[in-house]
Amino acid sequence: MPRPREGYRWLDHTADVGVIVRGATIESLFEVAAEALTDLITDRSAVRERVPTAFQIAAPDLDQVLVRWLTELLARFDVDGAVFHRFVVHSVADGNLDA
Repeated sequence: MPRPREGYRWLDHTADVGVIVRGATIESLFEVAAEALTDLITDRSAVRERVPTAFQIAAPDLDQVLVRWLTELLARFDVDGAVFHRFVVHSVADGNLDA
């Protein structure tokens, strides 16, 4: 298990990975969740920023926005080999995310 950074901590779990994520705003919570996911699959400190990528996610409710956000990041990693170093979520409202 990678060493957690500020804003989240890993939970012991026998079958999966658990994480508690905290943020001062909903936007920062989504940023920290993305950082935790990225830290789980790679060493984010070794990733260099190259090309900014915009994301727009829509879902029926806030929980599903978070699931779709993290799923999109995993898909980019699996399909394109894309890994992101830094996350800036501009807004999360009414089932939409703009990052």
